[in-house]
Amino acid sequence: MPRSEQLEILKQGVGAWNAWRVSNPTIIPDLFGARLSGLDLSSADLRKTILRAADLSNAKLTNAKLSDADLAFAVVRYADLRNADLSRALLVMSDFEGATLAGAMLTSAKLTEANFENTKLTDTLLNAANLE
Repeated sequence: MPRSEQLEILKQGVGAWNAWRVSNPTIIPDLFGARLSGLDLSSADLRKTILRAADLSNAKLTNAKLSDADLAFAVVRYADLRNADLSRALLVMSDFEGATLAGAMLTSAKLTEANFENTKLTDTLLNAANLE
């Protein structure tokens, strides 16, 4: 499925996106460089999704499932990721300035050179996270 069609499904809302994910469990969504700034993606199933270089600034991602996702070079400034699951996510060189990650799970995530300036990390799980 072309990337543009996947993006259109996501922009229809979390309900449509999550239903599509259930119907297409073998597809790895490719949203490389997508502009998702300001969208409400709360509780979205974005596991294993390619979000490399995507713009998620000011997006609402509370309770989102982002485990094993590729967010390298993504802009996630001022996004709300409270209680999001970012386990094993690739966050290399991502910009989380001013984001809220309170209660998020970053277990075994790769955080090399990610920017967490002014980021709220209260109760964030960083077990086995790679910070090098």
